[in-house]
Amino acid sequence: DNTVLINAIQHKTGLVTFHGPDPNIHIPQVYLNSNYSKKELRRVLLEGSAKQVEPTGVRKTLRKGVATGQTIGGNLKSLLKLAGTQYWPSTKGKILFLEAFRTEIRELLSQLTQLEQVGVFKQIHGIIIGSVFSFDNEKQFDKRGQRIYYEDIVLDKTHKYDFPILKIYEFGHRCENTFIPIGIECELDAETQTITYLGPYFQ
Repeated sequence: DNTVLINAIQHKTGLVTFHGPDPNIHIPQVYLNSNYSKKELRRVLLEGSAKQVEPTGVRKTLRKGVATGQTIGGNLKSLLKLAGTQYWPSTKGKILFLEAFRTEIRELLSQLTQLEQVGVFKQIHGIIIGSVFSFDNEKQFDKRGQRIYYEDIVLDKTHKYDFPILKIYEFGHRCENTFIPIGIECELDAETQTITYLGPYFQ
């Protein structure tokens, strides 16, 4: 997953990198070839004119609040491959973008526990959760037999913290994708459910 490269490169060089869909696709109508993805590619990468992440549907406020910080993240399993290495980026004051593909409840709990143990939740200013195929498109259930979502587990595992959390569907696997600049200042407003880029991502 490109999450490993884009966060490591940004951390080491200070250059803005971009999280986006894999162009090696098999369902083009919902991937890079969708109208939304092509529009976002043009707005973000070609024109550099995107000021906000445009919505494709309903968003969900998980914890209210407004926060600003530098963008970081992507696929959580891949991001954690950098932990303990020289390529692990600082998480202080960051807005953490999270998405995943094939994962399940126990694995996610382990990943979130690792984030907490390395101090991420004490340092970040907010979390934005994208599309998670194995939770959004396939049903997973807790021990009581109730359907559970990725964002439910994130909210529970961060209950000691007060940073805002927003669930959106504009980045991740098997969905239409925007292109997220990694390494620029942005504002997460979980009240109005908006994500606004505050700084330029092309010099």
